[in-house]
Amino acid sequence: MPVIQQGEISDNMYIIIQGEVEVSRNREGVEEILATLGAGECFGEMGIIEKTRRSATVKAKSECLLLAVSRAILDKVNPVFISRLYRNISSILSERLRKTSDMVEELQAQRDEMKRLMGSLDGHLQELDGKPEVAEAAPERQGHLKRTRGKG
Repeated sequence: MPVIQQGEISDNMYIIIQGEVEVSRNREGVEEILATLGAGECFGEMGIIEKTRRSATVKAKSECLLLAVSRAILDKVNPVFISRLYRNISSILSERLRKTSDMVEELQAQRDEMKRLMGSLDGHLQELDGKPEVAEAAPERQGHLKRTRGKG
C-alpha cells in the first residue's frame, strides 16, 4: 500500500528515519520511477505548504520507519522550529526546481538537435530524388517524414 497516492489530497509530509521509498508517477497508464529516497530525506513537503493533490505515488521499497508531520501539528510547534523547517523545505524545493529546469533545458536541446537532423535528412532525401520538392504538411503531420517520387 502506498504511503502517498498520486491524485489524493493531503497535508502531510514524511521524513524517512529508516529504509527506502520509491517515488513514481503514472502518465497515461505508464508508471515512471522518478526517484528513490532514503534515511534523512523527506517527501510530501508540498502538502505542508499547500493542501493540494499529490503529483506522485510514494511506496516503501524496504521496511521503513517514517515520521509523519501534518500542518495541524506544525500549528502547535515553536515558531522558531517552524521557521527552520520552512527554510529547509525551501532549500529542498529550490534544488528540485533547479534539477527540473536543467532537465527541461536538456530536453529542449535534444528537441532542437532532432529538428536540425530532420531538416538535414530532408535535404539529403531531396538531393536523392534529383530535384527539390516542397510540400506543406498539415500541422498535425509536421515532424513526420514523408518521401514522394515525382512522375517520369
